[in-house]
Amino acid sequence: MSVLSKDTIIDLCKNRDLIRNWDQSCVEGASYDMRLGADIYRNGQHSTLNSENASIKIEPGEFVTLSSLEHLKIPNDLVGHNGLSSTWTRRGVVSLFSPQIDPGFEGMLVVPVFNAGDSAVTIRLHEKIFTIEFTFTDKPAPYLWSERHGPQKNITSIPTPERIRPNFVDLHDIEKKQQDIQRSLDILNSRVDSLKASVDRLDGFNSGFASKLSFRNLSIALLSIILTLIIVLFGTDIYSKILRVVDENEDISTAPPKGNLYDETPAQ
Repeated sequence: MSVLSKDTIIDLCKNRDLIRNWDQSCVEGASYDMRLGADIYRNGQHSTLNSENASIKIEPGEFVTLSSLEHLKIPNDLVGHNGLSSTWTRRGVVSLFSPQIDPGFEGMLVVPVFNAGDSAVTIRLHEKIFTIEFTFTDKPAPYLWSERHGPQKNITSIPTPERIRPNFVDLHDIEKKQQDIQRSLDILNSRVDSLKASVDRLDGFNSGFASKLSFRNLSIALLSIILTLIIVLFGTDIYSKILRVVDENEDISTAPPKGNLYDETPAQ
């Protein structure tokens, strides 16, 4: 088994219809560079490239299914190995296609790709994107791939995964939302701190007020204790005398003045 060289590939294209829509300029020393076809599948929808819409832009983190312009017709004694051209892999595009193309495969190549880079990648219609090499088998395969699966004529028959994973663009949006949430939390924390300071001031006021109230209650209690001791030690007579002195002082302080302040005649 050996990899087919340029001349053998050209001979098979001419005489055994190995590659349809082939171009000799795409034949390399031991491989063929397949070009981007018109059929595209992205976000669960099929679309077609044309002269007015002649390119596809794959965003970072985006999954897209591409097709080849050329159609293969691999005989039962040949195996193909497919991969992305290094031009695209260096830009972060990753092929999710099985590298082997079985004997008897017929039709276009349908290759799912993923942009693992940090910038968008634009691929133009009929631009070289896939590289395929061919190898003879030690003996012909017992059956053809197309006998079991049929020719691969279009891309719409290929199931494409739904877009349920977050891509890098979505992650940027999530990061921005996280920053907005963090700013809101900072504002909320600031307001909470301000509210705590107000509560602390109120607690200080209440503590001062409670202290004054406690001092007044303590004074009244002490006065009551003193009066009780006086009664116990000196009896009710001294307590009555104290009350009379207090009453007399109140009478003196509240008694009206003798004579009329506005009368020129001295009081008799």
